[in-house]
Amino acid sequence: MNRTNTTDALEDKLQEGNVFVSGINGRPTHSDSYMTVLDFVALDKAWETIKDSQSKEEWELACAYWVSQKSICPILCLLGLTIKRKLI
Repeated sequence: MNRTNTTDALEDKLQEGNVFVSGINGRPTHSDSYMTVLDFVALDKAWETIKDSQSKEEWELACAYWVSQKSICPILCLLGLTIKRKLI
């Protein structure tokens, strides 16, 4: 699985939607930051905004990449699995 420009762009859009937050103080943070959690309410809002920005195939490729990173960045794996369920 390779990281693509599409994957980067989608992560940036999700980052702008404050999907990743600190588990310590709830402030928006980067997906790679220590103690990052996924804000499912923010994810639902961001999803409604950006879901049509890419094709289903591009979303599936991004999800596959994020899931493949589970040992490096578990929060991206959770993101990938959550979005994959939304695609069904």
